[in-house]
Amino acid sequence: MLGNLLIDTQLLIIIIAASVGGVILILSIVLGAVRGFSRMTWIGWEMLPLFGLLFVFALIPMPQNPYAAFFIELAGLTLIVALILGLDVWIRHLVLSRPLRAGKGLKALDRIFGVLTVFVTLAMFALVVGGFVLAFVDAIMGEPVLNIGLWTDFLSKYAVDLFLGAVLYLSLRAGYRLGLLKTIYYLLAMALTVLAFILACKTALNWSFIVMLSEKIAAGFSFAKEFNSFLGFAIMSFVVFVVYFAAVMGLMVLVNWGIRSARKVEAVGIVDGAIAAVIAFAIFTGVYLAIGLGVHSLAGDALSSLVSDLPEEAQEFTADIAVTVGDIMQSIENAFVSSPISKVLYTNNFIGLLIG
Repeated sequence: MLGNLLIDTQLLIIIIAASVGGVILILSIVLGAVRGFSRMTWIGWEMLPLFGLLFVFALIPMPQNPYAAFFIELAGLTLIVALILGLDVWIRHLVLSRPLRAGKGLKALDRIFGVLTVFVTLAMFALVVGGFVLAFVDAIMGEPVLNIGLWTDFLSKYAVDLFLGAVLYLSLRAGYRLGLLKTIYYLLAMALTVLAFILACKTALNWSFIVMLSEKIAAGFSFAKEFNSFLGFAIMSFVVFVVYFAAVMGLMVLVNWGIRSARKVEAVGIVDGAIAAVIAFAIFTGVYLAIGLGVHSLAGDALSSLVSDLPEEAQEFTADIAVTVGDIMQSIENAFVSSPISKVLYTNNFIGLLIG
């Protein structure tokens, strides 16, 4: 009975996976054929030279000095990513600035390569994310989960490096394309929206005319005496918020027009994107260093030392938890050092070196 249930469950999983895969396949073909190669993102293709350069760079020996090793490794990784990003910007600029007057043959070829581009992008996504997850699962389990030669002999040794390179590339790419001005624009829009909500609530509480309307609306909810005052206040707050929000949107339309006009100047667009890319790089580096430092601390004796300072009653409850967390963090640390580039950056963590 149990065996039949397991077989039925496995069959159901296979059917669901096949169905989802079929839907993704059909949507990929449609998307690639409709948009064509020239109008699609080329991230999947860009991952190929990026990964190739990362493989080569990982073979270069680093100096013994930890500070030098960290900065050379980080600079090399960033230069590789910047090179691929620069080629993407340059090639895309050439393609978009000189549209081809293609015949039917070239248009058909463009759609075929569009479909192929979707498949390459999905394959690169599966390789980057799947490899990263598998590397950590292998480290936690203590043995390879996917016992295939290509994985155990090659890909597992570079999975974390590929993930770091891809995340850094996507971060810089998003920063460059969005730009500093556009980033400020979105932050300003969110801040003004929150401010409009706060002002709407204050207006509904303090402006006598709005208060009077709130009371009249509340009187209409006599069946909910416990909440009618709040309902009246909430409805009028929403009405006032809509008015304020419309004003905010009108202002943001003007600001957006100004930003788009400024970015049409090529030099402004390049500088704006470059500054945003630098900020994205700083955020990526800070997050990576913070995660690495946290994992290293928990994998060591930091948590055990913290538990030892607790009262005896608390120690009995938290001792096993501390050991379990420490073991998990040790496994995660093993995953970080499983790839050459990540190993150098992790073991020579700049923040860790500064604080000793």
